[in-house]
Parts: sequence; structure tokens; C-alpha cells
Amino acid sequence: MIRWLILLCGISCCTNAWSHAVGTRGSHLFDWHSETVARVVAPAYTWNNLGLTIVDVAGGTVMVDGRQCMSSTALDVDVLDAYAFDVHESVTLSVVVDTQNSPPSLAVLYDKVGGPGNVTVALESDQRIATFEVELTDARFANRGDFATDLMLVGVTGAVAPAPAYAPVVVCDITVTRKPPSGDPPGFGWLDLTIQDETGAASAVRMGLYDSDDRLPIVSEDAALIREFSDRTRTYLMQASTIWPSDNRFVFYADGTYRARVPAGSYRLVASKGIEYRFVDRTIEVKPGVVVSETIRLQRYANQPAAGWFSGDVHIHNLRQDSADNRSLLVQTRGEDLHVSNILKMGNVAGTHFPQLGWGESGRYSQGRHSLVAGQEDPRTLTLGHTIHLNIDEPVRFPDEYLSYHKVFEAVAAQGGISGFAHAAGGLPGTAEGMTMQAAFGLLDFGEVMQGGAIGTDVWFALLNLGYRIAPAAGTDYPYIDHPGAVRSYVKSSRGYAIDAWFEGMDKGHTYVTNGPFLSFTLNGHEMGSEVRISSGDSLQFVASASLNPDLGALERIELIKFGEVIASDAAASGVQELELSHQMNAGASAWYVVHAVANRPGHDGYIGAMTAPVYVVVDDDVRTWNRSAAPQIANNFINALEAVKNQTAETVIESEGWQSMPVWAEQFDTQLAAARARIEEVQGKLRKLAQEAGE
Repeated sequence: MIRWLILLCGISCCTNAWSHAVGTRGSHLFDWHSETVARVVAPAYTWNNLGLTIVDVAGGTVMVDGRQCMSSTALDVDVLDAYAFDVHESVTLSVVVDTQNSPPSLAVLYDKVGGPGNVTVALESDQRIATFEVELTDARFANRGDFATDLMLVGVTGAVAPAPAYAPVVVCDITVTRKPPSGDPPGFGWLDLTIQDETGAASAVRMGLYDSDDRLPIVSEDAALIREFSDRTRTYLMQASTIWPSDNRFVFYADGTYRARVPAGSYRLVASKGIEYRFVDRTIEVKPGVVVSETIRLQRYANQPAAGWFSGDVHIHNLRQDSADNRSLLVQTRGEDLHVSNILKMGNVAGTHFPQLGWGESGRYSQGRHSLVAGQEDPRTLTLGHTIHLNIDEPVRFPDEYLSYHKVFEAVAAQGGISGFAHAAGGLPGTAEGMTMQAAFGLLDFGEVMQGGAIGTDVWFALLNLGYRIAPAAGTDYPYIDHPGAVRSYVKSSRGYAIDAWFEGMDKGHTYVTNGPFLSFTLNGHEMGSEVRISSGDSLQFVASASLNPDLGALERIELIKFGEVIASDAAASGVQELELSHQMNAGASAWYVVHAVANRPGHDGYIGAMTAPVYVVVDDDVRTWNRSAAPQIANNFINALEAVKNQTAETVIESEGWQSMPVWAEQFDTQLAAARARIEEVQGKLRKLAQEAGE
């Protein structure tokens, strides 16, 4: 929720900056540099940049007492490589600030040995133009920030807890000063690593290599060249929600081999490949002038494909311009053991981002049982939510009828694709309203209920309780929120690994979402996503199980849920790797049931869990599997929410990529909403009828 609140504030408070912002991240490159600073960039989006996520609108140039200064909530600063690159020392940062037009504090995030550094400076001075100095200990400056920068300056208005508030800071000069280096340069040796899966075949992996100071050496060109937005990089900073053995969360991807020249010393080597494999965690000694050759043999904990289950991520953004982009992205997704990675072109009312090389068969790129598949996140608004459309033959877009989402959903269905909503885990404005509108007409196939290391069920369960059948999905929204595969959908395929079979399984609800536990669930022998038809009073036999890779933690409990409420559970007295749940009851009215598993790991504060798609029980041919007693209130809540949508205006609307989309909405929003209003009223009518039927 905090992420979306920051987004709303950033868009609504900084409208004067739209003309400066360009591209997917709305970046603005200042015409400014110095003897120690190569360039400064103001981004609209800073997603996990050096450990911090802010959504705002890019700044611009201002004049202060006759001097040109930079004003932005965040400034990405690239220290001149010829002056300081891949160092390990304390440096002094001097920042000249217009205190009259800046917030009380300045946060300095920087590329540090062992991971990102963070220092806060109070901007207190009796002078309007004042210089502030801060010591950056163990600075690294290896171009690992956004846009290949080294540090970020962020204006902070208040306390950092429970959630920091940000505001533009006016900076008139930036200087970095190094101390004279001391000590002799280290000797170098070489690593020659071979990475194999459990069968001995070459395997892609996610890797970390850390010296005694927890420093990741500059990676070689054997590391995959991956994309983050428009950046090309060989390292990635993982979010804290992902379990990783090292405190240093900078990682890279290698495909079968990794060769590099590194300073001599002792290294910790960590490697992983999704949640089905055990971590590799070993020590390697590198001596000057010596080649160290080692084979890394991965070990499985689970083999989901052997049981017909294949993992996927429904929400990845990546610019695919050529075959090299396909190859490097597939190394990244294979390194996470993702079988079906949906790469989405993204749109707003004004334009699109993350173009794809092709669509349908030409939009697929595969190696063995791992594939990239083109899809789209479009239409996409904060009025009716962000939509996802998968396995499509060609993109579908109606910019002049952008709020008439149903036209896209219908066109995608005609192609044989499947459609759902992103960010259904909660918090994004418009999602509940948009999902309701498509569910009411039977056009909603799935909701992205797992994202950012958590499962959100409020909207999904509410729609299930109205009798709509919707599959759960998991998506990372890479590079915005998480790395590919941090959360994932497992889908049961009816015919082994086949891309089309994966989408068929998702469409039928033969799926569960997870960031760790593996699930099984049957009701009278029928698997998740199935419809079970019985007579009133017949016996219902539930059988469920969960298991978890011990490197990720231990299971706490497994639960059987009906209508959103736990009706049976089994908890572990102490952490275990497997749990089973059996439950028997007699059937009453038609209903839906899901299974949920929760785990924990010492030292990890985030959620570890999984949830299945529903099994739908139809009793005495009553095909609406709703919560009849709760349905009237749920329907009225959605009716009221849709009424608020009808009352939006061009003056009240807010939008993603506001620098690009808001000028269009300023002219078209009222007209486009008027065209969509009839559809909204149709949905409200369906909901009123449903509420009336439930009350009879």
C-alpha cells in the first residue's frame, strides 16, 4: 500500500515537471557536471535504486541568486570513473543546497562495499545557500545505481518511520573528494567455474561472490548482460523479501560457466536456481597468479516438472529489441528456473513501453523447457486498474476508448488469450473496480494476487464470494518490484511441457501461487481449479499437503479456507519441511475452497507462503458458488466504488507516467469516461440483481 500512496503523492504534487520527463522512468538528464561528477539524472521512478524505492516526477533546472541549480526529489549522481571507480575507501561528499527551498533533511544513498550505504544529513543553516559535508565510509562507486550512477540524493521531509516523506531538494553543486590511497594493490588470480544441474548438464544460476569484506568483485563478461528498464547491467540488487544467504544482495547470472580475474583472497560463493534447488554456499581461496577451477553441482529439493507442474511469472517487463536481448533474458529466467516467463509490453493512454520482437509464435523464445512469451499490460490506469493479457497473437489497444476495458478483454478472448489484472494483491487504485467490471461479464480469468513477497486476497475473495470464478496468479513486475521468479505461479500441464498447455492450465485454474512452499490439494479426488458436483449431504473429503525447501525455512501451518475463513488447519509444533491436512465434512450449499500454507525463517521478517486456486463445489446443481449471506454487502461495496469512478473528472484523475499520460487525460478523460459510463451502469445493475437474489 505504501508504494501506491507514494505514487499518488508524486503525481499529484509535482505537475510542473511533466515537460521534463521522458521515457519509461521519466528521467531528466541535467546539463551539469564538474571535475568529479560526470552527470546527474533526475528519475521519476527509482525502483530499489541503491536500496530505495520512490515514485515521483522528475525535476528540472531552477535559478537561485543567479546560479543554475537542480531541483528534484531524487538526484542520481555518477562520479567520474577516471576519478573514482571500484574503490574501497571513505570519501567526502560536499553538497551545496538552497536551504530555503529544500526539505529539512537530505538522504544520501551510495554504492558501498557489501551493499548500499545510507546516510542522512540535516540541512540546518542560517544561510540560504549552504554547503553540507558527509563522510561516505567504504565507498565503492562501481556504477551500480540506476543509469550506471554511484549515489543518490533524496530530499526527506520527515521521520523515516513508519514511512518516509519525500520532497524536492535544490542542489547547486556536488563535489566528491578522495583521500590519498594507502597500501599496495592486491595480486590477482583467476576463477574458472563450471555450473551443472543435478544431471550434470550445464545450468544457468543466480550467483554471488563475496570477499572477506563482503565485497562483490566487478563481474566479468561471462555474467549475463541483463536489462533494468533501459539500463544494461551485469549485477542486480535483490529486494529484502527474497531469501539469500548473504547480507550483500548484489547478484549476477551465469550460464554454465563463469570465468573472471579477481583479487587474491578468500571468497564466499553463493548460488541458487529458484525454489526447487538447494543453495550452494562454499568458500573458495584465490591465490595470486593461480587459476582456481571448480565445478558447482546443483542439488534438487523438489522436482515439480516430474509431477506435471511448471513454474511461471505472469508479469515481467523487458525491452526485447534483438536476439541478444532474448538470450540474456533467458539466462536470467533460467537462472531462476522459470519455465514460462511472460514479457509484457506496457501502455498508458498516451503510448507504450517495453516493445517486443514479435507476437504469437514469433513472440516466443525457448531453450529446452524454459520460454519467453510476449504479452501486454495495457490498458492501464489508476481509474480502473492495470490489466494483463497473456498468450496473444497481437497486441490490442484502443487509445480513443481507453477506459472501455471490455473491448480489449473481448478481443484478447477472440484470439484465444487469457486476461486478468495486475496488482490484485491490493493497494493500487482502480483495481477492485476494474476487476469487478470484467468479472461481471465473465471476462476475468485471473488476478495477480501474489506480488512483492506477499499474498493479498481481499478483492479476489470478495469476487469469489459473489460467485465469480477467478484463478490466482503471481507476478514480479520486474524491474519495478522484484526479480523474475521471486514469486511464481505453478501450473499443472495436461501434456508435459508445452507453452499452450501452461496457459490452458492457468485458464482452468489448475494452479497455485508461491514464494516457497509447494502445494497439493484435492477434494473428492479433484484437483485445484476443478468443479465438483454433488448432492446436499454428500461427503466432502479434503486432502492437502505442503512442503518447503529447508534452505528457505520451515513450515508453520497449512489451512483449509472456505469463503475466506479458515475451517481446518494443521500446525507444526516446531518447524518442519512437510505438513499434511485431511478434513471431512458433509456438503451444505455450493461453495469454494482454497488451501494456504505459511512458513517462517529465522531472521527473515517477510512472508513465506503459498495459496491454491479454488476447488468449486456445486451442490444440487446450484452453479453459483457464492457466499450467499455476504454477497449483498459485497455487491453494495462494489456498486458504491463504481459510483465514485463515474464521478471522477479530468481535474481529479491521477495517472501513472503522469508526465506522458496526464496531458492526454486533461483533454480526453471526461469524454472517455462518459463513453464508459454506460458499461459501468450495466455492471452496477448486475450487482444489484445479484444482491437481490442473495437476499431472497
